[in-house]
Amino acid sequence: MLTHTTSAGRGRQDDRPGGPGCWAVALLGPFELTDGSSVVPVTSDKQRIVLAALALLAGQPVTVEELADRLWGDRPPPSARATVHSLVMRLRRLLGAGVLRSDNRGYLLDLAPARVDALLFHQLRTAADRAAARGDHHAEADLLGRALALWRGPALADVRSETMHRVDARLWQDRRDETVERRAAVSLAVGARPDIVDELRELVAAQPLREQARALLITALHRAGRRADALAEYREARRVLVEELGVEPGPRLRQAHQDVLCDKDVHARTGSPRRQVPAELPHDVRGFTGRRAALDRLDALRDCGDGLPIAVLTGPAGVGKTALAVRWSHRVRAGFPDGQLFMDLHGDSRRPMPAADALRLLLRSLGVGAAEVPEDEQGRARLYRSLLADRRVLVVLDNAADADHVRPLLPGTGSCAVLVTGRSRLSGLVARDGARAVVVEPLSGLESVRLLADMIGADRVSAAPKAAGALARLCGRLPLALRDAGARLVADPALPLGDLVAELSGRDTHTPQELCRAAG
Repeated sequence: MLTHTTSAGRGRQDDRPGGPGCWAVALLGPFELTDGSSVVPVTSDKQRIVLAALALLAGQPVTVEELADRLWGDRPPPSARATVHSLVMRLRRLLGAGVLRSDNRGYLLDLAPARVDALLFHQLRTAADRAAARGDHHAEADLLGRALALWRGPALADVRSETMHRVDARLWQDRRDETVERRAAVSLAVGARPDIVDELRELVAAQPLREQARALLITALHRAGRRADALAEYREARRVLVEELGVEPGPRLRQAHQDVLCDKDVHARTGSPRRQVPAELPHDVRGFTGRRAALDRLDALRDCGDGLPIAVLTGPAGVGKTALAVRWSHRVRAGFPDGQLFMDLHGDSRRPMPAADALRLLLRSLGVGAAEVPEDEQGRARLYRSLLADRRVLVVLDNAADADHVRPLLPGTGSCAVLVTGRSRLSGLVARDGARAVVVEPLSGLESVRLLADMIGADRVSAAPKAAGALARLCGRLPLALRDAGARLVADPALPLGDLVAELSGRDTHTPQELCRAAG
């Protein structure tokens, strides 16, 4: 239950006991709606989804189409608009007059940000940014701690929306993990708290490939006088990176290890921050198959001569563009010692990320405080290019909508490299910006069967080679569809390949993507 209130919130709403000003929504953990004194049940899954989507944008209008996207993804029923109106009407009856309003732009939940835990979390982080800007790191650590105390579990834990878990929950979880790391770094600067090691161990256990958390844990152990534990933590970090990704530790992790070896005073400075080295690549896909020619073409990106090296991976949905981009990026990341940036632009969704928002996130990844991020897109782009001007950074822009979507995010110097993925051909980047286009084709028949064998076992495939080939053809030899079909077979070891082929062949589906969903 939320208890934090602000004068701004009291000024906007009626705060009588039980009145509309007492409503609060908690999303950082299991969904919870409270009326100021008790929890109010919202048992309908669809009502929870609508209320959660409105609460995340409290005070801003949300369109019917956006709510439908949260409810049904890219497959809304013909009755979607009528169903959304009905769900909103029921929520109005629950919340009372004036709390859930409508206008010609959509629906608006009239709650102060302090009445929604996710938005309060954001407010506290912003306040921490201001404290850091004025050099008050004790206040910064306290505000970050208060922000983290709002979390009761995974964001949107029981809100049953695939879209919200894929987009919103992931975004808020990333913000929480970043806040844990930031509070640990500030705590090391002002004097570590006793629980800092336990907090970092919890984060590392959940995300063992997160190098920044590993580096902070090594530093915290060293500062606590546990030098042997710090060295053991580095060995474990290196083992995981080599076994999982086939790469050596990055510069942050190596520096923390070197500090321990040299028994260096690692008390963090509270003056000007050190240049931040981002390491944002997602984990590499296990069982990656084929793509030798595409990888070779990408390798040539580093030797393309003058200008900014840009490569564009295009192809249909499910063909494996992102997996290929991530695989190549991990292969070459040692050549970009100043960091690797990764940004999902959501260009294949109904709400592509605006370039201004992407620039804000990229600047934050490069160490720019929230208060120092320019307000306008052009100012953000200038600062972004300035920060990258003398650095060797790999920038991966995933799911771009078109060339105009990407162009503001391009560095201004050839010392960096850019890898873009998108379903459209992005020919504008090739024509105007000198990008090299790599069309990602479906796997060959042999590669498709090899991918299935890697997932379900070679014996199972060799026992039914014709069925395996037929399944590959049904899936259009698309890696995503093949992996979904393989997941179905892994979940049911007794299911013959031929039976799955017969089942999928009998469905009234028209594309490999539909078969992909049917198989799962």
